[in-house]
Amino acid sequence: MPRRPSLLLVVVVVGLGLVGPGAGVATAKGGDGDRAETRVSGRCSGAGTAQLRLRARDGAIRLDFDARRVSTRARWRVVVVQERRVVARLTVRPSSSGLSVRRTLRDLPGSDAISVRATGPGGASCTAAATLAGTTD
Repeated sequence: MPRRPSLLLVVVVVGLGLVGPGAGVATAKGGDGDRAETRVSGRCSGAGTAQLRLRARDGAIRLDFDARRVSTRARWRVVVVQERRVVARLTVRPSSSGLSVRRTLRDLPGSDAISVRATGPGGASCTAAATLAGTTD
């Protein structure tokens, strides 16, 4: 009898497919025990590029979202979603080097699915999403 893939495997594969090419999940061991870390490339309209980095440590997740080669003419609206809940709505003005958002989120039990969407002038947008593996305490 052929073996069927587990539901978790199917969800992870489908989730990575929705994020797009260049997405990935990585776990790193830190000096103070296990520390989960994920880095993914996102998508931007036009020539922009986006990167999302998530790091779990001591019950918190550090989110670093960077978008480069984006319009600096006006403010951008940024929405951060964690486990299908909006956890932050920000208005950010990019610097000459691009758009950067740094936030600290609660590390929820199990894996955390986090996405970031930035919307700028003229309908420009950048998005990135990743799932951070749960840490072992």
